[in-house]
Amino acid sequence: MREKQLTRHDLGREKFISEVWEWKNKYGGTILQQLRRLGASLDWSRECFTMDDKRSKAVTEAFVRLYKQGLIYRDLRLVNWDCVLRTAISDIEVDYIDIKEKFPLKVPGYDKPVEFGVLIKFAYPLEGNLGEIVVATTRIETMLGDTAIAVHPDDARFKQFHGKWLENIRDWCISRQLWWGHQIPAWYVTLEDDELKEFGIHDDHWVVARNEEEAQDEANQRYNGKKFHLNQDPDVLDTWFSSGLFPLSVLGWPDDTEDLKAFYPTSVLETGHDILFFWVARMVMLGMKLGGDVPFRNIYLHPMIRDAHGRKMSKSLGNVIDPIEVINGISLEGLYKRLEDSNLDPKELGKAIEGQKKDFPNGIDECGVDALRFALVSYTAQSDKINLDIQRVVGYRQWCNKLWNAVRFAISKLGDNYIPPANLTPDVLPFSCQWILSVLNKTICKTLQSLESFEFSQATTAVYSWWQYQLCDVFIEAIKPYFTGNDPKFASERRFSQDTLWFCLDNGLRLLHPFMPFVTEELWQRLPSPKECKREESIMICSYPSAIEVLAATQTPGEAGKNWFQGAADAVRQFHC
Repeated sequence: MREKQLTRHDLGREKFISEVWEWKNKYGGTILQQLRRLGASLDWSRECFTMDDKRSKAVTEAFVRLYKQGLIYRDLRLVNWDCVLRTAISDIEVDYIDIKEKFPLKVPGYDKPVEFGVLIKFAYPLEGNLGEIVVATTRIETMLGDTAIAVHPDDARFKQFHGKWLENIRDWCISRQLWWGHQIPAWYVTLEDDELKEFGIHDDHWVVARNEEEAQDEANQRYNGKKFHLNQDPDVLDTWFSSGLFPLSVLGWPDDTEDLKAFYPTSVLETGHDILFFWVARMVMLGMKLGGDVPFRNIYLHPMIRDAHGRKMSKSLGNVIDPIEVINGISLEGLYKRLEDSNLDPKELGKAIEGQKKDFPNGIDECGVDALRFALVSYTAQSDKINLDIQRVVGYRQWCNKLWNAVRFAISKLGDNYIPPANLTPDVLPFSCQWILSVLNKTICKTLQSLESFEFSQATTAVYSWWQYQLCDVFIEAIKPYFTGNDPKFASERRFSQDTLWFCLDNGLRLLHPFMPFVTEELWQRLPSPKECKREESIMICSYPSAIEVLAATQTPGEAGKNWFQGAADAVRQFHC
């Protein structure tokens, strides 16, 4: 539309909505494709959209109920107006910028920068010869919309003017002067004998209903015997209204479904802190009112991903990272092509291309899913922001390769005919086996504790450390001599080491699986299984490791013993080199 220099008003409402649906069907699945590639373990059969029929029914029902309870009403209010989109927006949708001096800012719709930061003073004369109140503002033109003046309650100069402006907390403006969205289920009744027939001129001529037929019936009852015609409010609802209903609507509300009985309220909401008030507060409010309970018991606020320099990702800066491009890799030319095919303003395209060239001079290396997932989870220790450095993801890709090689090597030491035992007896195992099982047990406990407390970065640190520094660097190196030949005197140690190694691989892969699902699945499928146990078809439906009581009761080798063991393993590794 921009290339054709058309606005939605040029197309008309019906054609414009048709165009948006076409765009949605073509590009709306991008995020879902990203989630699938990232290995999100979701029930995809429950996929839905806030504008589909079932969710639209819920939106209409919620609006009608809240209106009839007096919680939704129509009134004249001063609103924030977006001059480009030509619609009202809520207070929390406004971005505030602190300006300490005269400063030109580029404003959409203006060819030249608009000057801000110039403080202008003017006086409001007061009735009854009470003097005047001087007001300072940087936007003198807004005085035409002023309806009242607020003064500080502790300022003695205005003590005689003190009133009450805290009881007058502003409500949520839920109407938007747009066309894409849920059209407000309110109809204006124009009576044949109305002298003023302008749409919406009479505040008491509105009826709210679930559909036009119901609106017609209500109007007939209210204006019995009078002739009239109905026109639906052209405005749509704020998108956060329908989104706020999602914990209910996704489970079938307003119908009393089995899903609603079983799953509402839910357990955890995972979202970003930037929409805490846009979305989360509205879900809680609507959930309590319409669902009878809060929609979730816990909220996990993930950090917001920024670029390596800490800048917010923006197409105009050229620093937006598509996870698919990190997984598959992409050349610098490919990054350019994505920008050129986007709807970026041509004036900003050159700046964005320069930004890409600076940040990704050689493009983005292929990192794979597992490395990206592990990097993102490990980053969650960074408060509310992730300064994503692709080189860190590349580092975890290299670790995936090391993991693959180490496990393949370990499996080779089990042998083709190896059958693992159904149980291990720690007391009869040699020192090295007792030690690795002990630290595995500690790692399982630490990981479970971290996951339960939403400390996901600590969980990845615990799992990574065990695999890298204890299993690979110490235990595997320490038991290598048992497998260099077939010396009968090492037969029992070899068998104990095989059983312990298998136990560690099985538990370790299951422990790592939520963070690296693909490489762990591939390696786990190669492990032999005990004869007495029925093997699950996939690692993802296996039980997650739990603390092993018999190991918890086993005395852990002391730190001195561990250090000796580490030194011995280092010596063995150096001898082989």
